[in-house]
Amino acid sequence: MCATAMSEKAYDVKASGRVQRIGYRRFVLENAQELGLRGFVRNEADGSVTVFVQGEESLVEQFLKRIKEPHGLLPLRILRLKLQT
Repeated sequence: MCATAMSEKAYDVKASGRVQRIGYRRFVLENAQELGLRGFVRNEADGSVTVFVQGEESLVEQFLKRIKEPHGLLPLRILRLKLQT
Protein backbone atom coordinates (compact mmCIF):
# COMPACT_ATOMS: atom_id res chain seq x y z
CA MET A 1 0.00 0.00 0.00
CA CYS A 2 1.25 3.48 -0.87
CA ALA A 3 2.20 5.67 2.09
CA THR A 4 0.78 8.72 0.30
CA ALA A 5 -2.69 7.33 -0.36
CA MET A 6 -5.07 10.04 -1.50
CA SER A 7 -8.10 10.87 0.58
CA GLU A 8 -11.39 10.61 -1.32
CA LYS A 9 -14.42 12.80 -0.66
CA ALA A 10 -17.96 12.70 -2.01
CA TYR A 11 -20.62 15.39 -1.79
CA ASP A 12 -24.23 15.86 -2.80
CA VAL A 13 -24.66 19.50 -3.76
CA LYS A 14 -27.88 21.41 -4.39
CA ALA A 15 -27.42 24.68 -6.29
CA SER A 16 -30.38 27.01 -6.11
CA GLY A 17 -31.20 30.44 -7.39
CA ARG A 18 -31.23 31.13 -11.13
CA VAL A 19 -29.15 28.12 -12.16
CA GLN A 20 -31.18 26.58 -15.00
CA ARG A 21 -31.23 27.64 -18.67
CA ILE A 22 -27.96 29.57 -18.35
CA GLY A 23 -25.40 26.83 -19.05
CA TYR A 24 -24.67 26.05 -15.40
CA ARG A 25 -24.87 22.26 -15.84
CA ARG A 26 -22.36 22.38 -18.69
CA PHE A 27 -20.11 24.66 -16.61
CA VAL A 28 -20.23 22.17 -13.72
CA LEU A 29 -19.61 19.19 -16.00
CA GLU A 30 -16.65 20.80 -17.75
CA ASN A 31 -15.02 21.72 -14.43
CA ALA A 32 -15.48 18.21 -13.05
CA GLN A 33 -14.01 16.67 -16.19
CA GLU A 34 -11.06 19.08 -16.17
CA LEU A 35 -10.23 18.02 -12.60
CA GLY A 36 -10.77 14.31 -13.26
CA LEU A 37 -13.70 13.98 -10.85
CA ARG A 38 -16.59 11.51 -11.01
CA GLY A 39 -20.31 12.07 -10.50
CA PHE A 40 -23.31 13.59 -12.21
CA VAL A 41 -25.24 16.83 -12.59
CA ARG A 42 -28.97 17.21 -13.31
CA ASN A 43 -31.75 19.79 -13.39
CA GLU A 44 -34.54 19.38 -10.85
CA ALA A 45 -38.24 20.20 -11.23
CA ASP A 46 -38.01 22.92 -8.54
CA GLY A 47 -35.50 24.90 -10.64
CA SER A 48 -32.42 23.81 -8.71
CA VAL A 49 -29.47 21.77 -9.97
CA THR A 50 -28.24 18.63 -8.18
CA VAL A 51 -24.57 17.70 -8.35
CA PHE A 52 -22.95 14.54 -7.01
CA VAL A 53 -19.16 14.77 -7.03
CA GLN A 54 -16.51 12.32 -5.89
CA GLY A 55 -12.74 12.30 -6.05
CA GLU A 56 -9.49 13.27 -4.38
CA GLU A 57 -10.25 15.65 -1.51
CA SER A 58 -8.18 18.64 -2.67
CA LEU A 59 -9.62 18.42 -6.19
CA VAL A 60 -13.19 18.21 -4.87
CA GLU A 61 -12.56 21.30 -2.72
CA GLN A 62 -11.18 23.15 -5.76
CA PHE A 63 -14.23 22.08 -7.79
CA LEU A 64 -16.67 23.29 -5.13
CA LYS A 65 -14.98 26.69 -5.04
CA ARG A 66 -15.16 26.95 -8.84
CA ILE A 67 -18.86 26.08 -9.09
CA LYS A 68 -19.77 28.45 -6.27
CA GLU A 69 -17.94 31.44 -7.78
CA PRO A 70 -17.91 31.22 -11.59
CA HIS A 71 -16.37 34.72 -11.86
CA GLY A 72 -18.87 36.30 -14.22
CA LEU A 73 -18.90 33.45 -16.73
CA LEU A 74 -22.59 32.85 -16.13
CA PRO A 75 -25.47 35.20 -15.34
CA LEU A 76 -26.07 33.62 -11.92
CA ARG A 77 -28.51 35.09 -9.47
CA ILE A 78 -28.51 34.14 -5.80
CA LEU A 79 -26.51 30.95 -6.07
CA ARG A 80 -26.65 28.89 -2.92
CA LEU A 81 -24.86 25.60 -2.50
CA LYS A 82 -26.08 23.13 0.09
CA LEU A 83 -23.48 20.44 0.76
CA GLN A 84 -24.29 17.02 2.14
CA THR A 85 -21.45 14.58 2.81
